[in-house]
Amino acid sequence: MTISSDAKDLTEIFILVADDDPIAQMVTTNILESAGYRTDSAKDGREAVEALELKDYDLVLMDCLMPNMDGFEATRIIRNSGSDLINSKIPVIALTGLEAKDERTRCLNAGMDHLLSKPVTPDKLITVVAQALGQPKPVLPTAQQDDSDAGSGLDDEFLGSIIEKFLAEVPGVVVELQQAVASEDVIKLRNIGHRMRGISNILEVSSLSARSRELEQAGDSENMELAGELAAKLIADLRKLEAALSA
Repeated sequence: MTISSDAKDLTEIFILVADDDPIAQMVTTNILESAGYRTDSAKDGREAVEALELKDYDLVLMDCLMPNMDGFEATRIIRNSGSDLINSKIPVIALTGLEAKDERTRCLNAGMDHLLSKPVTPDKLITVVAQALGQPKPVLPTAQQDDSDAGSGLDDEFLGSIIEKFLAEVPGVVVELQQAVASEDVIKLRNIGHRMRGISNILEVSSLSARSRELEQAGDSENMELAGELAAKLIADLRKLEAALSA
């Protein structure tokens, strides 16, 4: 059972962050911990469900698109009163980069309580978390109170760690794109575009975000020819950005 805010100190509130994107996960947990909450992480829906079977968390931030088990299926399991979870009524906040007009309905039908569109700003994230917990909104560090963009509030040291993580991922992403094109796996290309759009929004690289979005849309329409062309362009964009950030 989730305990109300007047019975718990902020540092006693545990939030589970389920997201397959390590960079998005890093940013989300940084914002939450800066506000005073404590966090654990899961890289997919299955891990989230397993974590909720072992620990009485106060809230879940659930990415919608994840491998192995997506956020929708995980939430349906959470809401099943016959499951082995400690608290089937735990607040679940959907994190989504999807743009479908019926996305809110899909989230609510799965049993999610709130929906946040990526990229999420620090102030918006903490506002919705506090609302879901039924507690006063904690005060963010001054740097994170700027709600103008998703990258606001990231200090230089933390931003440096994100860039380092991104640079480490680029070679693997390039290989994934090449393999997906070779096997004509349009769904995998769509998922890579979705993930890269999220990362580029965090890094505030608008050109990479636009290219990633185009690839994602080509994947949605299952246009393999276009997706293949866009994948090649995205690889070139990633290599250019890699060179610029490494300079």
